[in-house]
Amino acid sequence: MTIALGARTCPTGKRRYDSYCEARAVLRKAKRRRSPGPMCPVRFYRCSVCEGWHLSSTKERKAE
Repeated sequence: MTIALGARTCPTGKRRYDSYCEARAVLRKAKRRRSPGPMCPVRFYRCSVCEGWHLSSTKERKAE
């Protein structure tokens, strides 16, 4: 699947960040602005669908 550069959403419907640095900066900003809660982002990850970066409010799962 080809995603246009600069596209701000992923085919999954999630917000897409173009780079590791951008996702990290947005996560840091979100952590400063929001009180911890169920929808507060706690990490970012590389998406295998759009090859961009997404934020997640769930902690990373441990490998089994």
